[in-house]
Amino acid sequence: MHVHVDEHFSCSFTYAAKPINVTDEEWRISLTVSPDGSAYSCHFFCNNERQGLTSEVAFQKFHLKVKGDATRYGYTEVYSDPDTKLSQEEYSVDEDKMEVTQVDGKFGNRLSAVVIVAGMPLNHEEL
Repeated sequence: MHVHVDEHFSCSFTYAAKPINVTDEEWRISLTVSPDGSAYSCHFFCNNERQGLTSEVAFQKFHLKVKGDATRYGYTEVYSDPDTKLSQEEYSVDEDKMEVTQVDGKFGNRLSAVVIVAGMPLNHEEL
């Protein structure tokens, strides 16, 4: 999946997965920009979990990457289910490349949501 919000920011999500059971759950990716245009967020998530259901998909690999003019890494959040963050040993964040991916051999295959927040370059004005 690859989406963009404007000419300054886009993100992509790639993955390998298999269903645990037959499922009709929906996965979505959303992009948002802060009101002042200084930060962007990319959010990949399972829509079923709004109804209190957990995902029936076993992810083997995942990779979420921010692309574009955003140059300042903000933060990342990764969830195994709607209320539980993934253990930090299960995923890796490259702040310079602004991407997050699973750690092979550590990732437990459960994924509910992945979020990256990145900022635009700061404008420095002389006083």
